[in-house]
Amino acid sequence: MKTSNIILVSVIASFMLTPIIGGLLQNRFLNKSKSETQGSPETQDSPEVLLNYIELPDYKYLVIEDQKDITIETSVDNQLILKNEEGFPTPKVDYHVNRDTLFIDDISKSAENKYPIIIHTPLKDVGWIEGRNSDFKISNISAGKLFLKLDDSKVVISNSAEKKIRDLTIYGSNGSRINSNSFQVDDLVIHLDHSNASIPVSIENLSGSLVNGSKLYVKEVNHFDFTKDKSSKFTHHN
Repeated sequence: MKTSNIILVSVIASFMLTPIIGGLLQNRFLNKSKSETQGSPETQDSPEVLLNYIELPDYKYLVIEDQKDITIETSVDNQLILKNEEGFPTPKVDYHVNRDTLFIDDISKSAENKYPIIIHTPLKDVGWIEGRNSDFKISNISAGKLFLKLDDSKVVISNSAEKKIRDLTIYGSNGSRINSNSFQVDDLVIHLDHSNASIPVSIENLSGSLVNGSKLYVKEVNHFDFTKDKSSKFTHHN
């Protein structure tokens, strides 16, 4: 084939391919722009979360029995906060007050509801919190004193580093479990009977007892007056 014919064929081919390549690039660009504009399905379809408030009377003692998915937070108000996604039923909480004690009797919410029931309380006015066969969380607590009495219950104390509980007292029995993150505690009094506690904080004064295969872990202790039987274990770094 002559050189002039080869050149002519190449020119014709380039003219034919140019609009095809251009169309492909344009479609790719448009698809990318559409995806970026719409966002991911998860972001686009996120349901609205509804908040429902129930005012509570004043109380000095709190009892949680046979319940789970509860979070207790410090607040200036006494109230329950119920969360649910739009389109799902609002959770229901049955409670009653006997003298100075608030009893959380029953919580009813749909299986799809992943939000805990929140109890806002001015914790400085609460003498103690008792858990009976329950699972709950204590979050963002700042208090002079906190007294926990647990029977076959699990509690997680989740505090920010700047929050402080001056005096923390815990009684745990019948397989109770206590876990926490690192926060400030001056004095810890803890008595465990067939129960476990992991409290990775530095403590000035520690007192209490471990019996019936109980376990306690703390980070550091400066002074302690502590007893345990042979079946129990106490661990600290210093």
